[in-house]
Amino acid sequence: GTFKLSGIQPAPRGTPQITVSFTIDVDGILTVKATEGSSGTTNELEIKDSTKRSDDDIRRMIEEANEFADQDQEKKALVTLKIDAEAVIYEAQAKLQEGDGGAYEETTISQIRDAIQALQAALNRSELESIRSCTQTLRQLLTQTRS
Repeated sequence: GTFKLSGIQPAPRGTPQITVSFTIDVDGILTVKATEGSSGTTNELEIKDSTKRSDDDIRRMIEEANEFADQDQEKKALVTLKIDAEAVIYEAQAKLQEGDGGAYEETTISQIRDAIQALQAALNRSELESIRSCTQTLRQLLTQTRS
């Protein structure tokens, strides 16, 4: 099936909060429902299975889902971390471009720019620990202001 959630108001990256739920009933009907938090925009899709699954098939599918659950959680953690890192980069660039850079020492501005580059490189490599470390470093630099 095709699923589209439209009518979401434009907002900075990472701001819209969309809740997605997947439900499979005993008849094998999959229902996908998505709701955007601030506007309440909701869409739902129902997919009916044209073939009935045997109990063995269902058991095997559940076992496979459990087997890959850890990998799914790792991927989810990486995606969440990337979104957070991109938001911190956006915040840092906005502060430097909008004149808030005057609140920082020249050395701190240079360190912020270097930290942005390091974080972008870590994002490109998808290195979990490096992204986490670089994000933390950039956040700390953003809290330092001119005395």
